[in-house]
Amino acid sequence: MNDIDVTVYFNEYRLAALDEILTDQGRTIEGVLRKCFEETYASLVPEEKREEIETLICQEEAKAQREAEAARRFAVIHFHEDGDDFHFTSDLRNNFYSAAYLYRNFMRENEGRLTLDSLALSFGEHQPIDDLTFSVLCTAMEHDDRITALLEFDFDDGTISVKEQGDPEWRAYRLKDVSTAVYRAERKSTIPIAAKELIFEEALRDREIDWHSPEQAEETTPPVQEM
Repeated sequence: MNDIDVTVYFNEYRLAALDEILTDQGRTIEGVLRKCFEETYASLVPEEKREEIETLICQEEAKAQREAEAARRFAVIHFHEDGDDFHFTSDLRNNFYSAAYLYRNFMRENEGRLTLDSLALSFGEHQPIDDLTFSVLCTAMEHDDRITALLEFDFDDGTISVKEQGDPEWRAYRLKDVSTAVYRAERKSTIPIAAKELIFEEALRDREIDWHSPEQAEETTPPVQEM
């Protein structure tokens, strides 16, 4: 909103006395001044003009909301454990490396102890979604640049399946390998995040699960992506 700060200078002793009385009444100076402004605005500005202004405000807010939505970059995430599932989106942690970092440093010690929705709190602000929305977003990723990554954590099998924007297909790794890759990337804490991501990717080279390998097939059950 295009709000403008209005500064009013008032003697500090008078202000302190007024603030004390208003506090006793459960009110604030800011609240009283705002009400005074609103009443003055309503009494002096013609109704037709006020309606024009409200329409303009609504239009600008709608435009800002559309622009903010278009600028969003978020990951779509699925947790699975012991027959339970939790789906959500995350704007803050929205790529493979950032999610892997959270797994090693926060989720790993709590998996099996916390509920899946509680485990998702490690991502910070996030938006829970249902399984249908998850499937729709998975399908939409190819044509929606806002979706940076699809991530599926299977805590039963100890695997993570990932598809980042631009990837032709899903990849899967064991969570223990992902955790080790994060450890290697974070050993040099002073290097840029981009360099850490390169180390992370290099550490996972040749660690991708091959579902067609008899040995790996015996150890791990292939995931069923909700597409």
